[in-house]
Amino acid sequence: MRVGLAPEPDAPGETIALQMCARCHNDALDQSVSRARFNAGDLASLGAEQKTRVIERLRLPATSPLKMPPARFGSLSTAEIASVAEALGR
Repeated sequence: MRVGLAPEPDAPGETIALQMCARCHNDALDQSVSRARFNAGDLASLGAEQKTRVIERLRLPATSPLKMPPARFGSLSTAEIASVAEALGR
């Protein structure tokens, strides 16, 4: 898996989620921390509310402290966010 500040060019939404989200949101996390509620490695397991929350957090303005991914870890273009939303069925 490639890890960087931006996903692989033209990657599908599932790959973008793995490259940009799974380094923090994965099933190896301590399940008592809030970020464990989202497993980017298993998008199919997310419920409707979780999927909605993921997309909302991706679409927040860059100035929001809740924006995902955090600026220090990378950023996603509008098209990349749309690709993740499509992968989530949103």
